Amino acid sequence: MMGRITQWLMRTSIWEWSLKAMNSLEVKISGGKPKFPMSEYHRIAKDILVSEDCTIYTFATAEVSSPISMAIRKLTDGDFNHAGFLLADESGKHQAFHVTTEGLVIQDLLEVLRDADYICINKLKLEPENFAKALGRIEYIKSIGHFLSYDYAIHLENGDDKFYCSEATFYILDGLYDDMDLQPQIIYGLEVFSPSRVTQLGDVVYTNHPSLKGIVND
Repeated sequence: MMGRITQWLMRTSIWEWSLKAMNSLEVKISGGKPKFPMSEYHRIAKDILVSEDCTIYTFATAEVSSPISMAIRKLTDGDFNHAGFLLADESGKHQAFHVTTEGLVIQDLLEVLRDADYICINKLKLEPENFAKALGRIEYIKSIGHFLSYDYAIHLENGDDKFYCSEATFYILDGLYDDMDLQPQIIYGLEVFSPSRVTQLGDVVYTNHPSLKGIVND
């Protein structure tokens, strides 16, 4: 019965209304863990070369004190609730390229870390032609970013102008990365691409999440 109720919620505007309501309230859970330590940002900025040739960097974050984060982690049975890519601006500064409830957002990684408790950054080496295709897809999403909207239904194929964070990640990497099957999970009868699956791609080059401790590849 609970599965059918959840499936119905995901297919209706009630799910959208609930997420928007939680987001506007910005409710915090008492006793939540501290936010991401800003001192670690300098380590990330120093060690992760987002402009490396034929290399894609993905990230996944978790906000343990956010009710929206809790809902997504519970729904997708994972440790993370958000995902995106790390890119470099013209000066080489790290930028987060991701889809949020505000649509497509490209911003300084530091702004993302200020709202995160945990992050996992993965490095994916692509074949040159696949790397070019990935960059082309990123540029395409940039070109339509002004009318992209967040997909509150959080399942796939809801139209060319609706994405959620890990769905955009799936779209960009689909068919380009051979080390892992990127097909979505079936959750409550719906195709869903979980943010936590991003942490299983390529090599983990940085994480502070306790469930991934000890697996960082230098």
